[in-house]
Amino acid sequence: MKKEGLRIRQYDIYYHNEASVLQETYDYIVCCEVIEHFHNPYEAFSQLKSLLKPKNSKLYCKTALLQPEQDFESWAYKNDFTHSFFYSEKALQFLKEEFQFSELVMQPDYFILET
Repeated sequence: MKKEGLRIRQYDIYYHNEASVLQETYDYIVCCEVIEHFHNPYEAFSQLKSLLKPKNSKLYCKTALLQPEQDFESWAYKNDFTHSFFYSEKALQFLKEEFQFSELVMQPDYFILET
């Protein structure tokens, strides 16, 4: 993407903890296999929303979504001890409304919240 002229910033609390990244706003934020590790999802999504530009920006989140028909006991995703939170359609609707996103697009293994 950098070759296409896009400016890319990376942030990881453990491996790429650059505070200046948290002082800017962005058109797009991508969280790939990250949000299931949040110990305080409300606080984390509040921060993510504050990092997005107020209009026409998108938060892409890749994670396995807990489906209503899923038998939780046989769901392998829950067995990773580092996964501390799981997301369902109801949880995503809450995030959309609570943080005043304009749109929610859901797929089985990712979702997009739009400002």
